[in-house]
Amino acid sequence: MHKLPLLTVDEAVAELRLLLGAELDTLPAEPPAPLAPETHEEAEARRFRCAEALLRLACPDPARCPDQRCRRGGQCRHLALLDARRRGQPPKEPPTRRTPGALALRQAIQVFMNSDAGPDAAGPAGR
Repeated sequence: MHKLPLLTVDEAVAELRLLLGAELDTLPAEPPAPLAPETHEEAEARRFRCAEALLRLACPDPARCPDQRCRRGGQCRHLALLDARRRGQPPKEPPTRRTPGALALRQAIQVFMNSDAGPDAAGPAGR
């Protein structure tokens, strides 16, 4: 399973940024402006889609997932939590100023970076 301690959400986001920077050779200091103006709803939908894609990479087959809770139920528990958050169910964490989509994406990054599909599988830039 994992030999290194699991990353926190903030550590996982920072690691992913470093990984992307190494893969792309350079990252802009500021994120690029969207090509077309987005509504709040479009931005939230994009965040949820990105979170879902990362979770599907982290847990492609719940029956073989290293997380026992996924194997036991036959459904990725992280995708179930994402669906609940998308439907508007409040998260168990304390409230923050981040939108539900932003929280979901940060959590998906953490799950991905701590999974077998995370940085170790991504190549030489991984941890």
